[in-house]
Amino acid sequence: MNSQTFASTSSEIHLMRLTKTYQAGWQKRHLALDSASMWIRRGETISVVGPTGCGKSTLLRVIAGLETPDSGLVTFDGEDVAQLTPSQRGIGFVFQNYALYPHFKVRGNIAFYFRLRHWSEASIDSKVRETSRIMGIGFDKLLGRMPRSLSGGEKQRVALARCLSHNPRVLLLDEPFSNLDATLRLQTRNEVKKLVDRFSLTTVFVTHDQHEAVAMGHRIAVMRAGEIEQIGTYQELYGEPANMFVASFLGNPPMQFFSGHREAETLVCDISGTRLRLPLPVPNQMHVAEGEALTVGIRPEHLRLTTAREEPGLPCTVEMLETAISDTAQVLHLCHGSRTFCVRQELQQSIRPGETVWLRLPASPLYF
Repeated sequence: MNSQTFASTSSEIHLMRLTKTYQAGWQKRHLALDSASMWIRRGETISVVGPTGCGKSTLLRVIAGLETPDSGLVTFDGEDVAQLTPSQRGIGFVFQNYALYPHFKVRGNIAFYFRLRHWSEASIDSKVRETSRIMGIGFDKLLGRMPRSLSGGEKQRVALARCLSHNPRVLLLDEPFSNLDATLRLQTRNEVKKLVDRFSLTTVFVTHDQHEAVAMGHRIAVMRAGEIEQIGTYQELYGEPANMFVASFLGNPPMQFFSGHREAETLVCDISGTRLRLPLPVPNQMHVAEGEALTVGIRPEHLRLTTAREEPGLPCTVEMLETAISDTAQVLHLCHGSRTFCVRQELQQSIRPGETVWLRLPASPLYF
């Protein structure tokens, strides 16, 4: 068999109302996927985020064919793949623990797929050399080494090379960088991103890290309790969250919430026993009846502080300051009664823990 060349064989994926349950006890079942639906464009990278146990890894395993859904449909380029095995689906799967064959050298790990398919040794050698070239400078020096002698970043490169070598239709990444230190994590992520973009690979990337999700994904899917709550670009999800869960999940620190209600054209906010009155933003678009209870959300970067008494304002005690070096900002942790707030602002050395500051809530932008 002749050596194949690297070319985009990526597929468009439709996931339609997938449901998957697991036995979780004698008479109890755990719902891992709950009517989850998603469309992934050809060559697109989707980052999937959500709390632990929300179904992210199960979603990958159903796409790969490692798990069979109780109901729903998975299609690649319009073809129902329910009857196809993982190998027939053309999946490349990079796991968190790398899953390298420990008794094979790096060359053998890459070649194993082709030996199973009875390629000639000449063709296999050509494919390994081609894969090594694609993976970039220094990869050829890894070919003769055993997995146990590799660093975490090197193991991750080998795992990715093994996947890319057989031109997958879909690349699945299950928290592939979580075992790496911060510097190696960034370097490896950048390498993977370049390769995925270079070959326009349809990719589903599961992570707990929002920064990685934004860096890797064209769009982000937020999951909770087996459901896909919202899909969109980070800007869309951050600026127009579909619900309180999405609003509170994205952002560092996340959106903060408090209760309020409408009185005429005024928004009355009740915060730990203190009532603040704000002009009601765009009243004709609120569609809220007089006196109707509201949950009001605001991002930490939109809160304003002053050390002088200012009305309407909320007196707060500074509990802690946290410096975010990467963007020359600081996060202040404030306390008013039993309520705590996080405020993100530019670095200011004049504010110290224990001081009293006045917190201003702007009338806009607020979320309801």
